[in-house]
Parts: sequence; C-alpha cells; structure tokens
Amino acid sequence: MRFWLTLKDLFGLALHQTMGFVQSLLQLSGLGLPASDLSSEFLCSHPQSVH
Repeated sequence: MRFWLTLKDLFGLALHQTMGFVQSLLQLSGLGLPASDLSSEFLCSHPQSVH
C-alpha cells in the first residue's frame, strides 16, 4: 500500500488513477498478482476527521 501511495504522490495521480496504473503494471509484469482494493484500505487506515 505504501508503494501505491508513493506512486500516487510521485505522478500526481488521483486514487482511482493510481489503482488503474498499478493494475496495468501488474498485468504487464505477467506475474498474475492481484491488485488489492486500495480505496477501502486507504479509507480504513486513514479515517477522515471533521473540523
């Protein structure tokens, strides 16, 4: 997950764009690795606060 967020910041991508980018990289690698749903992991590990 930290790698995904690094890519997000590095390329200035939105969260969904980052997910698509990583899924494409995994498909191109041919390793057959699944891409986890980063949006649910991100939201669970970074709760939003109301100010």
